Amino acid sequence: MSNLFERKKIDGSSIRNIKELITNQFKLSENTTLAVAELRCHDPGCPPEETVITARYEDGSIKNWKIGKPINEIKQKDIENLKDQLERATKIVKETGGGILVITEGVFGMSGNMGALSSIVELKKDYNFRLFVDDAHGFGTMGKTGAGCGEEQGVQDEIDLFFSTFAKSMASIGAFVSGMDAGKIYNSWPLMGNSYFPDDNNLKNLFEVTALSDPSLVQFIHRNLACLLYTSPSPRDS
Repeated sequence: MSNLFERKKIDGSSIRNIKELITNQFKLSENTTLAVAELRCHDPGCPPEETVITARYEDGSIKNWKIGKPINEIKQKDIENLKDQLERATKIVKETGGGILVITEGVFGMSGNMGALSSIVELKKDYNFRLFVDDAHGFGTMGKTGAGCGEEQGVQDEIDLFFSTFAKSMASIGAFVSGMDAGKIYNSWPLMGNSYFPDDNNLKNLFEVTALSDPSLVQFIHRNLACLLYTSPSPRDS
């Protein structure tokens, strides 16, 4: 099987525009070197064309961003739209006391384009939000170990909530949602201490408004939802 990646000739003005957008968006210094390339992949699972942007900082460190579009299709709104929405959401949560959850996909199923997860994660430096990634098409296929698009782009540990399914690359049924704190309170299964309910909690707390801010209750909910999703009958079973 061939693994062909092609670089096609790109108009220089388009590359300059992207470099300017990235520099302004992430407040890069003049000493940061930017490189922009467009890759085309002919293997299944790859976006037809994607733009890869590489920044080399003064200290020698390197950061990569990927956008699932050809260079000449990238517009300013693709870089700035999320930032505008985050600024608007930040004002709202200051008034309501809520939080911000950014939801995106690892691989967009209808187009095959990979989500710009690394670019979204970069915005965490300026905005307080949690990132939810639906990686149903990337889990098992993308990344060195198949962990998904977050691993592919080097930002897996920055994903707060990770959703995927067993019905695609796993060739099974069911699904799961995982979080960064899951498993850190009770590392035993199925008991959470001496019972199925967390030892350090009370059942009535599960029905309080603040339940989702309690790590052990969140872990309890994760476990039960995962079991429910995995054991629920599928329409294909009938």
